[in-house]
Formats: sequence, C-alpha cells, structure tokens
Amino acid sequence: MKLIERFQGLLDDIPQRLDSIRELQALLREMIGQLSETERQLNWMGREVEAAAKLLDRPASRPKNLLSLDDGDELISVADLARELKISRTTLHSMRKRENFPQPVSVSQRRVAFRRSDVRQWLAKR
Repeated sequence: MKLIERFQGLLDDIPQRLDSIRELQALLREMIGQLSETERQLNWMGREVEAAAKLLDRPASRPKNLLSLDDGDELISVADLARELKISRTTLHSMRKRENFPQPVSVSQRRVAFRRSDVRQWLAKR
C-alpha cells in the first residue's frame, strides 16, 4: 500500500515538474538568444577594432593637423581619432570617461590630442 501511495504522490507532482521544466526551457531559449546577440555584437566590435588598428598603422595619408612631440611620438587630434575609429567625438569622450582609454595630452588651453602609440596599445589590449 505504501508503494502505491508513494507512486501516486510522484504522479501528482508530474504537472508541477512539467511546468518547471517548461519555464526552464523558456529561460534557456532566452539566454541562448541573448548570448547569440552578444556574440554577434562582439564579432562586429572585433572587426571594427581590427579596421581601426589598420587605419592607425597606415602611414600613407597623414592628417593635416597631426602634431609631433619632441620624442618623435605622433599626436592625433580628437576629431581625427574619432574619424579613424569610426565613432563620434561624443562617443570618444564617453570612452575616455568610462573605459581604460588613453588620456589625452594638452596641446593648448582649449585643445587636446592623443598619443598614437597609446591608442595602438589600447587597441591591442582590447
């Protein structure tokens, strides 16, 4: 008799367990979708970083307002760097605030520029 009661108790639990399994399946599908989207975004970002790195290594067309430091390290303006990275100046400013982005060098009271070598190192670490 105890076996029958135990078996009946297990049978009674099946609908609740099925509901739990269905919930888990739905959550897993959602997580897989999110992971797929994240992977797609990371692949896109990787391609963008590679393209930016190629641009930064290309010495052929130097921007008109490219400056040089005494130690030979080149400086690149905010506008030119944003253009090479294919991002807006606002995005570049945000990246400086929240990411481990290279700090600019003050060129004058109202103008800053970035060391090209620092930007290359930052891109390599990403």
